[in-house]
Amino acid sequence: MSKLNCHWQLRANWMRRVHFSAEHVKMIDPPEDARDIFPDKKIVGRIYMDDGTEGRYYTRGRLGAAEYFERCLPLYRKARGVTIWENCNEPAMIHTPGQRESLDEFTAEWCRLMHNEGLRCVVGNFSERNPEDGTIAEFVRMLSTGDYLGIHAYSAPHLWTDADKLILRYRKLAGEIVQAGLRLPPILLGETGIDLGIIGRGRKGWTKVPGMDWADYCNELVWFAGELEQDDYLAGAMLFTAAPSKDWRSFGITERQARELAERLG
Repeated sequence: MSKLNCHWQLRANWMRRVHFSAEHVKMIDPPEDARDIFPDKKIVGRIYMDDGTEGRYYTRGRLGAAEYFERCLPLYRKARGVTIWENCNEPAMIHTPGQRESLDEFTAEWCRLMHNEGLRCVVGNFSERNPEDGTIAEFVRMLSTGDYLGIHAYSAPHLWTDADKLILRYRKLAGEIVQAGLRLPPILLGETGIDLGIIGRGRKGWTKVPGMDWADYCNELVWFAGELEQDDYLAGAMLFTAAPSKDWRSFGITERQARELAERLG
């Protein structure tokens, strides 16, 4: 069984027509009928907020977690078919020990509140190259309370470009956690794919890579899926993105492309 599935940014009329074997799938602001759309999947949900809004929560530690949870609770309860949720997306203010302490405290309290509600937690949700080398072991409470560790994994201009430092960097982070004697939660790659932004060419996806067509990208994704299968602690990975919004169209895949990829992954 492959571990690669889709990240769904918006809804699309073809959601029910594409079937990946991977057990985890991700939806932004999942609807009440999410379970009907993906009846046999573990749905990972994310409630969209802009970076500034989320930053005002996680930088305030425990108190921020309580306010964030209360804000999100109505959707958690509405989308009852979704039992796995991410918290703040790509936290950026984690450069100092104090900032990392705030995020760690925030995460532990949010997990406590979520578990009381019978829900599971994806913690961290770090952007590529984050957290900085040698710092992930500072998140002791995050790692001990989270049900999954969320990491975003991108490369450019190809998936295998500097793979150990980019799209496969989760292996290094996992090694740091184990070496520190801490609990390693199952890892979910909540976003993955090609992002030219990490090599300074703007936030552009695979369709803007010179000379690349879908056949090329599909071959690279099949290679990547094979790499994921080597790591037992890697629970799943979500390709960014299906049903993209206007700003992220260069990252998007179509129904035909998704069908082909799902068939090749088996």
